[in-house]
Amino acid sequence: EYYDKWKEIGEKATIPDFEYSNLYAVKNLMNNIPMNSNLHLANSTTIRIAQFFDIDSSVQIYCNRGVNGIDGCVSSFIGQAAVSPNKMNYLIVGDLTFFYDMNVLGNRHVGNNVRLLLINNGAGVEFKNYNHLGALFGDEADKYIAAAGHYGNKSRNLVRHYAEDLGFEYLSAGNKDEFLQVY
Repeated sequence: EYYDKWKEIGEKATIPDFEYSNLYAVKNLMNNIPMNSNLHLANSTTIRIAQFFDIDSSVQIYCNRGVNGIDGCVSSFIGQAAVSPNKMNYLIVGDLTFFYDMNVLGNRHVGNNVRLLLINNGAGVEFKNYNHLGALFGDEADKYIAAAGHYGNKSRNLVRHYAEDLGFEYLSAGNKDEFLQVY
């Protein structure tokens, strides 16, 4: 009876039309991943966001959770794509997690079956909102974590140049219209 009541409440819930944000980008990607694909969720925020959206049951979902998941997310994803050459493989990853493990993209065995959605929103914005205990860091976050001084925060073009220099097609969006044109 308890389960049925919560299921009924859940079925009535609707997901709003978000402003351009992490939620907006993840929702739109997940709603449009082709059947029989692989989806890799890199870390905490992407996992928390993804749980709100339905996805076709033929899509296999993987994630890194090890030491808070930052260790090797992009490498795990590239390995997944390498052993799944007949599937499209999608990664949703935040900026700090990406910068921590981006060198794997230089591997000569990266196939054309990889797609990365990089949420490049200002060097670890998650830490500026809360930590795993729920305590607020707010504007004080940069005193305690290295995000603000991280090289990924130094240039808006860093990822573009890195990706293009490695032979990837790079698409970028800063608002809903741009996102809908490129996703």
